[in-house]
Amino acid sequence: MNWVLSLCTGEEVVERSCFISTLDPALDAALNGGIPTGYITEITGESGAGKTQILLQLLLSAQLERPRGLCKNTLYLSTEHVLPTARLTQLLKSNSVLNSLAATESRPSLDFVLSISLPDLEAQDHIIRYQVPVAIRRHNIGLVVIDSIAANFRAEFERSSTSGSGRPAALSRRAAELIKLGSLLQNIARTFDVAVVVSNQVADRFTSTRPPSIDHLMLSSSPLYQTPFTPSRSLPHAPTDSSNPLTLDNQLRWYSGWGNPTWNHSSMSNLKTPSLGHTWALQISARIALLKQPVYGCSESTDENRVDDEAGSSERELLRWSRTFQVVFAPWTDGGGPGVDFEICAGGIRSLESAGEDLG
Repeated sequence: MNWVLSLCTGEEVVERSCFISTLDPALDAALNGGIPTGYITEITGESGAGKTQILLQLLLSAQLERPRGLCKNTLYLSTEHVLPTARLTQLLKSNSVLNSLAATESRPSLDFVLSISLPDLEAQDHIIRYQVPVAIRRHNIGLVVIDSIAANFRAEFERSSTSGSGRPAALSRRAAELIKLGSLLQNIARTFDVAVVVSNQVADRFTSTRPPSIDHLMLSSSPLYQTPFTPSRSLPHAPTDSSNPLTLDNQLRWYSGWGNPTWNHSSMSNLKTPSLGHTWALQISARIALLKQPVYGCSESTDENRVDDEAGSSERELLRWSRTFQVVFAPWTDGGGPGVDFEICAGGIRSLESAGEDLG
């Protein structure tokens, strides 16, 4: 298929980009307007952090008239689960922004959300290379969502990388596939002026006593990696070689989303690393990290059968999960500022600031 590419400066790309609202003013402000067209935006976080919830909101908000949306249809590419239509229906009924639309404004609908399954890496490459461009032209697509980007790569390469002899070859093949996929998505975003948003999984930053996963091996193969890698949960606080700031130990905290000491929130504990390593990080335009942290409280124990503590002693009890929306890097913003605390409700992702205003 012949694609006609036009050359333009970065400023021209930003100026011609249209934005898709997250349907929350605080989150939109953190993104300097929302999710733009012409870029690949990654949303990463651990299970239950809210990645799919944001993707579903974008599938609906992209259908809105400008300036909130693009007034176009959307495409959902799934590598793990089918399109959650029940949750989309709930969002349509419960989201406060969608419910406040004027009668003259067009409302989003599930009829304008196309869905394609990507069962494996071979099918994924074929569909993105040939079918997605056709679908964009034929169905007036403005947003392409992939949920999630790491699933097929993990299924394809995790097993072949477990043995020592096949590990280097698997890493080399995976790097080549990631670069090819990144090039495809970049061309699609720029040629058709669509927003490409992908979700990504995360891996724990292992201590030196645990074997590294393929994601950490991929990181260690980066040209930026110049010293022996001994990742630790205390990595951001560990002394680093100031004479060599390009070592992986120094760089991880700035582009991974976890461990940046200037943010002063939960990214400093329970450290994670986005899947697919440094090679994939070079393919995306922006990264948004959804940070998830447990909040504990004390509950009074009155169990008469306890013998290790006196009756009435306090125990730690999980009260709720604290979630933070953190822009790690994005060329259309001023840089990763302070994160935005948010919650997941029936109406979707909502910042605590907006939740307080609704209660007021």
